[in-house]
Amino acid sequence: YGCKCAPGWSGYDCSQRVCEQAVDPRLTDKTHETVTLSITCPAGGCEGRFKLRMFGVPTSEWLSPNDYDSKVAGVLMKAGLTYTKNAAHSTIPITATAPSGRIGAAGATTRTEITFRRQAGNVPAISVYADLLTSGSVSFVT
Repeated sequence: YGCKCAPGWSGYDCSQRVCEQAVDPRLTDKTHETVTLSITCPAGGCEGRFKLRMFGVPTSEWLSPNDYDSKVAGVLMKAGLTYTKNAAHSTIPITATAPSGRIGAAGATTRTEITFRRQAGNVPAISVYADLLTSGSVSFVT
């Protein structure tokens, strides 16, 4: 039957550490993987907050539509660090770019491009974990 393992561990008895999987950073001819975070706010603006999940691990910090794209990148890098539990090899370089710097705008749909700079191939498992927006919506565009 097996066990329900903590994030970063696998195997029938959860004794096997899951290693970070990414393209060799020395290979410069690979395309970085991107995913788009989409936030739609009504004319009066979005209210509330949300959390993301990466590698099955919820982020430790809440985000709001008023946050800057750099906060999204920082929150996701911390989630990657939590996932691997090895500070020497864990930080996945991530950048996030929103058109105005903020990830949400009143009366608009804002798309923030999140780039995993050492991840060619499949995008890491990423999703909205907790959506507590009382107005507006948050999702990933694939």
